[in-house]
Amino acid sequence: MSSLSIGYLSPDVGRARREWEEADPRIRRPADAVAGGEWIPPIESGLEIPNILGNGALMKFTHDGGDVDKVLQWCCEQARRFPKDPSYLLDFAFLQMIMQRTDEAYRVQARALELSHLFRVVGARGEEAATRRRVLALVAPGDFMNNAQLELILDGSDIGLDVLYIIPGKPLPPALPEHDVAFCAVNESDENMPVLERLSRLLPAWPRPVLNLPDTIAYLSRDGIASLFEGDPDICVPRVRRVARSDLRRLAVGNVHLDDLLPGAAFPVLARPVGTHGGKSLEKIDGPDALTNYLADLPIDKDEFFLSSFVDYRSPDGLFRKYRIALIDGVAFLCHMALSEEWKIHYVNAGMAESAAKRADEARAMATFDQDFARRHGAAFAKLNERLRLDFLTIDCGESPDGRLVLFEAETAMLVHNLDSPTVYPYKQTQMAKVFTAFRAMIDKAAVRQPQQ
Repeated sequence: MSSLSIGYLSPDVGRARREWEEADPRIRRPADAVAGGEWIPPIESGLEIPNILGNGALMKFTHDGGDVDKVLQWCCEQARRFPKDPSYLLDFAFLQMIMQRTDEAYRVQARALELSHLFRVVGARGEEAATRRRVLALVAPGDFMNNAQLELILDGSDIGLDVLYIIPGKPLPPALPEHDVAFCAVNESDENMPVLERLSRLLPAWPRPVLNLPDTIAYLSRDGIASLFEGDPDICVPRVRRVARSDLRRLAVGNVHLDDLLPGAAFPVLARPVGTHGGKSLEKIDGPDALTNYLADLPIDKDEFFLSSFVDYRSPDGLFRKYRIALIDGVAFLCHMALSEEWKIHYVNAGMAESAAKRADEARAMATFDQDFARRHGAAFAKLNERLRLDFLTIDCGESPDGRLVLFEAETAMLVHNLDSPTVYPYKQTQMAKVFTAFRAMIDKAAVRQPQQ
């Protein structure tokens, strides 16, 4: 079963940022202070926490061709033997998500979270190695796009990771584990807004330094980002409006003009249901007839959409290039670059593994990124850092014909990983090591400051 162990657990087991920076760091409330009417639990050294392999180890295991069905069966058997142990259930739910069995994954995850909100990620080794720092990730229930996947960044490092699920309507656990830094890993979405709002009340009184403030994360909706950078000379963000299905029907039959829904836009435009990721149901609409066909092919429960202008971001050689970039403590790092003849690019369908020429192009982009792309778009990255003020941010972007950064999406849950084959992608090893080193340095820097400084 590859390096993944199945005997890993004993059955016994924005504005807020400025205000916090201006506050006197010497005036601290105790760890159990009231925050927005809710008590923050005390920190308890030596707190026993259920251990999980975690989604990072399970993603790697699956990516490397491991026998997923065997692990699923084992998790089921352990859950039956130890019904009060949530660890097997949560790993089982992660595997179901990886297999895209969403309904079952959510059902099992809910059962696990009824038993515990706290978990310790031990990774593929099945037991945690010695750690010099510990991060407590604050996460929301849901799938992999609901939270930053810190397991993929910290797995195998000397920084330990605990996970605390913030569940709407449920109290926090009676005690928190000792940790050096708390990290708000919750991504922006309609479903996550209650969690982000709750954390925005809690975190000003958190007893340890916090990375990624929730008030800022709430700006990361597609239309929110578009509004924030509309008309910017360095950042090209396609116009985006959130519209109802009924509005698109009216547009398709000519009862409203495109300009009424998306001022200043012309066909083609892009449409996608609100809440979707990974290009699912994202289509380029060339006119009213195409819009009619698009709506007919979608389930009726898709009733809200993002409508956005289309930006032709082809390079001079006719290829589209999409960059995934992580901004870590203000510094930009290239995580991958996908090349395709098609405008809708995802790394998994761009044919990178099959094309030595595309991989050579990506390798050059990584080798020259600091001196070329990052310098060319330095003003754009500076504005992203200044306006969003997030310690960790991921973006998907391209370049417009006039040389601006085309910002497709900005969030905290895009996958940043080193799962790709070192044989096929040898150049990624050095690049991703730089990314992970920078992330650990950010943790170290935060760990020695005053809480919420």
